[in-house]
Amino acid sequence: MLFLALYQIVDGIMVGRSLGPEAMASVNVLYPLVALVSGLAVMIGTGGNARIAVLLGAGKQKEAGRVLGMIVALGIGLGALVLSRRSCSCRCCWRYWEPRACWDTTREDT
Repeated sequence: MLFLALYQIVDGIMVGRSLGPEAMASVNVLYPLVALVSGLAVMIGTGGNARIAVLLGAGKQKEAGRVLGMIVALGIGLGALVLSRRSCSCRCCWRYWEPRACWDTTREDT
């Protein structure tokens, strides 16, 4: 969770300094969605790990393999859903993007 929070802080700093206040507003608006998806991923991973550990401890390797397959399929499905929705929302966020804005140190608003 620390790295997820650190990611959001660094993302805010980089976007705010290089792309401006409109882009920073879009990052802040999309943060709850990022937190929701991250929370779901942690929930699936932690719960799946506990369930597989219990099954392996009981000697039920075949059932543990099925649970692992279900968790992997659920993760792939969730990832595909997020990627399909993200491609639509990124068009709104990136309309303010200027080519090479992150590397241009001669801009007056930095």
